[in-house]
Amino acid sequence: MEGGHVLHRALRCGPVSYEVPFRLLPIIPLVQMSRLEALGSWLRQNGEAIYGAHLGNEPPAKTSGGIQVRFTAKGHWVYTTVLGEPAGATLTLKSFTAKASSKLFLLGLAKQLSWSQHGDDTVIDLSFYSPWSVCICR
Repeated sequence: MEGGHVLHRALRCGPVSYEVPFRLLPIIPLVQMSRLEALGSWLRQNGEAIYGAHLGNEPPAKTSGGIQVRFTAKGHWVYTTVLGEPAGATLTLKSFTAKASSKLFLLGLAKQLSWSQHGDDTVIDLSFYSPWSVCICR
């Protein structure tokens, strides 16, 4: 179960469980262990967009490349989770208008992102990093 699926299930269904088959020896198969480790890594960086958050006011959206995007909110923060890895140095959120005063960050990094508004679309410069989650302060 990849991070985007965890986000979707957690927001729609509540708690998420990951089943590991019962075995007589307390050993988790290597394939399942690698999946659990990948999920844990994703949650360490992006869990802030899930834990204690609720669905945002924005409807589900897509990037210009057709990748699905989900919005969550907690306090005055709006989290934009991209359910895939965009190609290229920019990420365009179709039909999403950020406030002019918004500050964008990648979770896990302190660097503020450069962005611009092109009509109804928000274009984010990711030339230095490959994104998974972007946090927008409103």
